[in-house]
Amino acid sequence: MLVNIYSEYARRRLAGRGLVFTLAMQCLKKREFQFGYLVANYPPTDNYEDPADKPGMENYPAFMEKCRQFFALYFQDREAEGRQPLASPRYADDTWLRGFPEIMINTAKNDPLHTEAEEFGLRLARLGTQVHLRQYQNSGHGFVIYATGDEWQEAEQEIAKALREFLNEEK
Repeated sequence: MLVNIYSEYARRRLAGRGLVFTLAMQCLKKREFQFGYLVANYPPTDNYEDPADKPGMENYPAFMEKCRQFFALYFQDREAEGRQPLASPRYADDTWLRGFPEIMINTAKNDPLHTEAEEFGLRLARLGTQVHLRQYQNSGHGFVIYATGDEWQEAEQEIAKALREFLNEEK
């Protein structure tokens, strides 16, 4: 089932894992649709902070520059827009996040974004969301989508299993 719930903000500004959070938050706010289960692989939750200030980013200069390029595409004025909840869920107050759907968050130890994603997952859990948080020890950003390293198949299998369980179709 396709659901056309993209906000104008999300359509113009965000892509990928950030869009998952944006859509879920918009749905909570509007109360028109509720996701039942979300999967977010290595999601960014802070699109305001300069990538150079993220822990461990100094070890990944090309990735740091790529993050800056994405920020330039997302925002006309990062200072004004970057801390908005739909742009950076890390800055959302609890009213935006209470009632968030069950979520699987997969992070990678060698990804400079893992800390913010894990902190966000723990925050959701404190607010009552059922969170399945897993850090893959030998992987970096993009390992599932690019099928890199030795853990991507395990991650894909865990995602498929979780979705089957959610849909009550586990075999």
